[in-house]
Amino acid sequence: MKKFFPFLILLLSAACSNNNSIFKKSKTIVELSPRFVLETSEPIGIESSTPVYSLNLGSKKVALTKGRIISQPLIIDDCLYFIDDRGGIGAFSLSGQKILWKRDLVEKPENKYLGGGIEYFGGNLYVTNGSRFLVIVNSDNGAEIIRKKFPDILRTKPTILKNGIILVQTIANQIFGYEPSRGAIVWQHESLAETLSSGRYVRPIEYKDHLIINYTSGTMFSISLKEGREEWVMNLGDLGNYISLPGFSPLTLSCDPIVDGNDIYAASSTGKLWKINMDDGSTLWKVDAPDVQSSSKIGRTIFVVGNAKQLAGIDLGNGKVKFLAELSSSEKTQKDPAIFLPPFLAKTENNVSLNVVNNKGELYEFALSEGMLSNIPTIKKIQSDIKYVLFSEKDQSLYLLTDKYIVYNDSRK
Repeated sequence: MKKFFPFLILLLSAACSNNNSIFKKSKTIVELSPRFVLETSEPIGIESSTPVYSLNLGSKKVALTKGRIISQPLIIDDCLYFIDDRGGIGAFSLSGQKILWKRDLVEKPENKYLGGGIEYFGGNLYVTNGSRFLVIVNSDNGAEIIRKKFPDILRTKPTILKNGIILVQTIANQIFGYEPSRGAIVWQHESLAETLSSGRYVRPIEYKDHLIINYTSGTMFSISLKEGREEWVMNLGDLGNYISLPGFSPLTLSCDPIVDGNDIYAASSTGKLWKINMDDGSTLWKVDAPDVQSSSKIGRTIFVVGNAKQLAGIDLGNGKVKFLAELSSSEKTQKDPAIFLPPFLAKTENNVSLNVVNNKGELYEFALSEGMLSNIPTIKKIQSDIKYVLFSEKDQSLYLLTDKYIVYNDSRK
């Protein structure tokens, strides 16, 4: 045994001194992710009519919950509504900076809930929280009105149709239409269930007299709401270099789709960005968009952020990359992974800019001057672990939230 230790020391020393060391550092997802390439020098122009809100930047934090917020909160007038992982729902006054009410949606609060969301209609809140229940509560006080149990866990925010029917989607790729006045299921559609899927669950989208449905199987459907028949089906499973095992499918959307007029823009987890006409399901264009984390439409451009820490501006008309910027604060952190929220326009200190926030406490501010966008950002330190950017129509402001706190300007009382 004693003879073995000198040999081991010599082996380790040789390995460490060798350029081909067995202890080479693994590459990060930033280094492994494909990168966007600028395809046209067309300048980015943003119309002056595009709405811009003031951004609340500061270090003042107001606690919303002792648990964790599990889905995007909802702002109605001066009130922010949220759900947490303990099965609770709460209402918070933006102007008063205080909790208005809290209610438990479960009998035994415990940290196990994930996903779901809140929708508002007719003075009530329609809530799913990663359980099997759709719960309808009064928005003024949180009093429970109706509770409906479904066959499986509900992970998407409810969709409320114009006729008042509530749509919910289960993790088993089932969609149910529930009519509260009758207490009955009046509509149902389903796709293949996945053996195991970590994909993004996207709630149904109402379009004219149709429903656009995205399942974790990588299939997009257009369903007639009148007859219930499938009008068209689109398979987003263009695998390219991806390899998929049955039941472990990566054929999902990598971020929420964007609806613009008759078209929908969908970034798939297989590295493609699709522009699809929702009337007939035709593909208007399909381009490479590797590892997209988030996206937003501003003016005539789809802005996407990928794992490679780039902000790319893609032309709505032809799908070409016409804007490209790096999202790294220093060479030291250039290879460190980060989570980026969807880009947004904001007004700070009387300047209008395109902004991107990450979970590392960084805000990248791209100046907008006379409708033209700079590709060199000003980088600001902000509260870390920001998960949501919400806008309030009432006070024309943007709010940053972590999974526990809402952030206010230090000077705001």
